Amino acid sequence: MRASFEDVPLILRELLRTGWAGVLGLRLGPRTSRRHVVGWRVLETGPGRIALEARAPSLTVRNVVTVDGARLLWATYAFYERRAGRVLWAVAAPVHHLAVPLLLGRAVRRMA
Repeated sequence: MRASFEDVPLILRELLRTGWAGVLGLRLGPRTSRRHVVGWRVLETGPGRIALEARAPSLTVRNVVTVDGARLLWATYAFYERRAGRVLWAVAAPVHHLAVPLLLGRAVRRMA
């Protein structure tokens, strides 16, 4: 997750944070905290698994990444706290579906 979100050019990292905070209204934590990944709170870590969460008044978003050998599963869960959350996620989901594979591909290339 750190390689996908933090090991990117500054402009891209700030664009991501702007979308999360400015569009979705997610409350992000400190960038430099080891308990956060680009502001997302680390909920759980374990061998081959990490779960991150960010909350907004209208929705909570959780990203869970599991690595098993050469396979990686990235699951995103959006919990609607209010009706506006459904609308916000409907706007964000297409961008999310494009960005995640690009970020993962970039992280894999950089780590190889």
